[in-house]
Amino acid sequence: MRNIKEPVIKNAILHILNNREEFKKMSDYTLELDDKIKEFIKKHILKSVNDDKTRAAKFEGENNSVKISCNNIFENPDTFVKSSKEIANQLFISMSNKTISPADLIVVSFESNSKNYLALLKMDYNEIYRHDVEETEDGKTKTKLVVDERSSLPNLNQKLQKSAFIQPENNDNNFDIVILDKQTNSKSADQDIAQFFLRNFLNAKLEKDDKHKTRVFKNSTIDFVNEKYEDSKEREEIISYMYNTLERKSQINIREFSDVISEENQEEYVEFLISEDIGDYEFKPDKEIINNKKVVIKTREDIQIRLDKVLYDEKRYIKVKTLDDGGYEISIKTDNYDYNIK
Repeated sequence: MRNIKEPVIKNAILHILNNREEFKKMSDYTLELDDKIKEFIKKHILKSVNDDKTRAAKFEGENNSVKISCNNIFENPDTFVKSSKEIANQLFISMSNKTISPADLIVVSFESNSKNYLALLKMDYNEIYRHDVEETEDGKTKTKLVVDERSSLPNLNQKLQKSAFIQPENNDNNFDIVILDKQTNSKSADQDIAQFFLRNFLNAKLEKDDKHKTRVFKNSTIDFVNEKYEDSKEREEIISYMYNTLERKSQINIREFSDVISEENQEEYVEFLISEDIGDYEFKPDKEIINNKKVVIKTREDIQIRLDKVLYDEKRYIKVKTLDDGGYEISIKTDNYDYNIK
């Protein structure tokens, strides 16, 4: 489920959950899926499931209502509408705190790489989309998703803050859910997500999978090195060694890796990784995290250049030259560029 690339939308439904006005409206019909609606949902799935802040999690409890409803959909797609209402009702109950943003819940059944998945998308209200409600002659409710004509890829203000992606229950799976929760300010990843969405709604527990451990190792090592080493060449050497280690090694032991850190900082480095929730001293590097490398060049004048490490290593588009006076000359080569004032 970590490698969803081209989701095929099979079914979707929208339920309205306005906790601040203690109002909910459950749809009795699935959404009408034209190409624009499919593309809108697909882009949100891809942006969310591939977000750097996602975490793996497992359902807890035998009587977990969301787990049971999801399994019902996987086992019998004809229960999609009924089971989606049960999922939406559980989210509405979990949103009892009025500080939680009212939203629509879009439940999506989709396929990727010949496997079936469910997406639970909490859609906080914005100007990019709206819902319409139609009451049918037989007293049923039909909701519609209306997308603004200007909408394309979700920007920062349109990206989902909370979403969950569920895969069918299987004893071979290390996790059931990929969860995204971006709205809390706490430093700890567990505290970030372990709020109403994870605990009260999904009743799930975070798992420290290899993707999480690789991300913590990479980001925390870079943060530690940037703080402890003033010399830019030393910083670059250690960070390059870290990337090479991630690429070459099938297993990494953080105590063994700490040998590259100056002796007086080694124990502090290991303790820092543990405090950042890496979990274990050993892990298997996740290739997707390894390949997603960025280089950020920042000058004393607060000029920043950000690019893929592959482009930086090629030295074709950007070059850094050491000057005789000890300064640096940075040159960029391109056949086109955009200029914007923000």
